[in-house]
Amino acid sequence: MAGQCLYSLGRGMVTKIYVSPGLNYTFFGFEWLRNLHGTLMYYYFGAMVLLSLMVAFGYFYRISIFLLAVFWSGFYFSCKAHYNNHYYLMVLLCWMMALMPAHKRFSVDAKLNPGIATGQCYKWQLQLFVFQVACMYIFAAIAKINYDWLHAIPFKTWLPLKANSFFFGRILRNPIMPWVIVYGGLLFDLFVIPGLLYRRTRPLFFILLIGFHLFNGIVFKIGSFPFLAVSLCVFFYPAANFDKFLGSANLQNFSSNFSTRKIKLINAAIAAYAALQVFLPLRHFLIKGDVGWTEEGHRMAWQMMLRSKFGDAYFEVKDKKTDSSWIVNPTTFVNKESLREVAVLPDVTWQAAQDLQKTYALQQKDVAVYAHCNVRLNFRTSKPLIDTTVDLGGVKWNYFGHNKWILLYDK
Repeated sequence: MAGQCLYSLGRGMVTKIYVSPGLNYTFFGFEWLRNLHGTLMYYYFGAMVLLSLMVAFGYFYRISIFLLAVFWSGFYFSCKAHYNNHYYLMVLLCWMMALMPAHKRFSVDAKLNPGIATGQCYKWQLQLFVFQVACMYIFAAIAKINYDWLHAIPFKTWLPLKANSFFFGRILRNPIMPWVIVYGGLLFDLFVIPGLLYRRTRPLFFILLIGFHLFNGIVFKIGSFPFLAVSLCVFFYPAANFDKFLGSANLQNFSSNFSTRKIKLINAAIAAYAALQVFLPLRHFLIKGDVGWTEEGHRMAWQMMLRSKFGDAYFEVKDKKTDSSWIVNPTTFVNKESLREVAVLPDVTWQAAQDLQKTYALQQKDVAVYAHCNVRLNFRTSKPLIDTTVDLGGVKWNYFGHNKWILLYDK
């Protein structure tokens, strides 16, 4: 995470999202995070670098991991423009680690205070990580069982663009590679967790996992995710493997004074969290339409590298009193990094329309706002995404079902 933050600073992502002019779009309910803007964000990301290193070395661990979880969650929920699954995974891991005694061994804290040192923890603390990793791969596999993935439609276009890759260029030019990646990726996601859980197959699947993620990292340049995914494999290996390296001298015995009531509360909390992690990736099946088109139920669902969307958008604003109308281009008020999302993500389109309506309301104008968005899904012919007869400034967002003004996609 320290590397990810330094990368964001070095490549100008922080500047583009938080310092450049124009509106940025947050997750619903987190609109107050728009206050995260300006040059102060350089220090914000610098603080996350420091906190990440403090967590890694186990220095003031309890405080540093809590602050890192808060800071990273603030970054994640403040910007839809750079949403990706490993940012979401980092949010989950930070809050999970805030519950873990990760600083009680091989850490600066344990060195400074030997009385806290222990080589034990509760089983549920380890199993929770295994469960979370399993959710990531299994639901990623379920998401891949759709027409476009099984017909290799995105990769038939993506791979030729990667043909100049220094390491894999020649391989990627082979016409069979889209099918190898598509079905190899699906089978890997389905079987990697059973393979890691079973002792006899664990070494083989660990090697496969390293190869799989390094290939994706080199070809598709997906940041820190390959290294994060490989590091999570430690939870599939017995503790004895690490005892040989860490040593076990002078470690205190681990004891529990949990009451029956506290154990029940812990079990209930774990069950609720597990139910949420199962529900979120499957919720789009309860919503009408193709999730790759409507985006309803797409986030926090391990929908990874399933589609490519491009589009353009403009808003027609109509004064309800004078019946006059005019065109507003999103470039005049939206952050440059969020322009694509305004065109292809209906919830961001709706938020932009709401912003326009509020802006004109401050000018004592009662207006209707209509969105005109034409979008290409997986390189098909461009189609309209939004019903242009619906005033998006005057409708509420349906959080639990399909928003009828999002046109359904007929492949």
